[in-house]
Amino acid sequence: MTAIPKVMLQYAQLLIRTALNLQAGQRLYIWAAPVEASEFIRILVDEAYRAGARDVEIFWEDDRLRFLRMDHQDGEIGRASSDWAAAHLAEEAAKGEAFLIFDCTCAGLFDSMRLERIVHSLIAEYQRFDPVWEHLMRNTTNWSIATVPTENWARKLYPGLPVGEGIRRIWEDIAAYCRLKDKETAIGWTMHIAKLQARSESLTKRDHRGLRFRGPGTDLYIGLPVGHVWRGPGFISERGVHFIPNLPMEEVFTLPHLGSAEGKVRGTLPLVVNGGIVEDFSLTFQQGRVVSAMAKQGEALLKAVLETDEGSSRLGEVAMVPQSSPIAREGRLFYNTLFDENASCHLALGRAYRFSLRNGGQLSNAEFAAAGGNQSHIHVDFMIGSSQLDIDGLTSGNGEDAIMKGGEWVPTEVGG
Repeated sequence: MTAIPKVMLQYAQLLIRTALNLQAGQRLYIWAAPVEASEFIRILVDEAYRAGARDVEIFWEDDRLRFLRMDHQDGEIGRASSDWAAAHLAEEAAKGEAFLIFDCTCAGLFDSMRLERIVHSLIAEYQRFDPVWEHLMRNTTNWSIATVPTENWARKLYPGLPVGEGIRRIWEDIAAYCRLKDKETAIGWTMHIAKLQARSESLTKRDHRGLRFRGPGTDLYIGLPVGHVWRGPGFISERGVHFIPNLPMEEVFTLPHLGSAEGKVRGTLPLVVNGGIVEDFSLTFQQGRVVSAMAKQGEALLKAVLETDEGSSRLGEVAMVPQSSPIAREGRLFYNTLFDENASCHLALGRAYRFSLRNGGQLSNAEFAAAGGNQSHIHVDFMIGSSQLDIDGLTSGNGEDAIMKGGEWVPTEVGG
């Protein structure tokens, strides 16, 4: 029998036992598992059964088949697809079964595809699986998002290397930035989670009424709704299961008030959307909505995203990551949102996480919107952090409370 690479086994154990915290007797759904990573998926399934999974069901993804679907369906993208998978997954999420979701799309994947087909595919996928995400955004069950090396990612990230060597290098990146190199991975993650949780609890207690972002090309105010809660990695499902929503994880985040954003913000890293790329872009907000969007590359794609639905031009997340985070210190673009968002402070267009509002999971859609929570089919993160970004919290007395200076935490009781 061929020996299992150590990094794959460690990563599988981290995903199943720490990030997802799979419970004995739960059914596990592995969603968008890349076909070309089948070796790792088998290791993952074995680990799930060892952890007590009742069953494991896999929904595979193949970028080549996805390309063909987009290329041939034209305007029928989405309408020609069956809804059975989305309906099945939504039912299982409602029952409290576990979800592990792979996000392996990197920039440049569909460079030769016409823009309208990329956009149609993106919107159709969001709309079709919206009922599933409704459950996940309420933490109905334990879930997590991860990535794994693929050929396309290896070619983009390490273009000067043979594909096999590029994939090996990405495994090294995963080991480094998912903290697999700690002598005791579980203990290292326990300490890391505790530190992020302390940071999020501190920000929640400070109860700012809003945030001011200042940096090159950025002067933006974002209001925070009454009852907002800052979140770190310590999520708890409705059934009391602790889990980490994505790996890597270096951020603390909350939701902005949907009608509050005023000013201009500049993206500091390229935005990757469904394999398309937007570079050197800026957004101008008035009364919470984007009223102007400009980009040197991918402007049409950016504007199409903003026009997805009523909530897609408003913000659903604000997240803070210091420039001293391990991925930020690396100083390079990974062309994968899971990695790049954990190297930079970021915002997200579209859907807000209900668990970032006190008792948000119990609110109806109308009640959530009235409280300031944005709703949309999409949730698209874009990076705004840099070593020149300052963030201040606005107090109830109209004072400013320094949170970050030069991209780093201002020292507080949780320690800098």
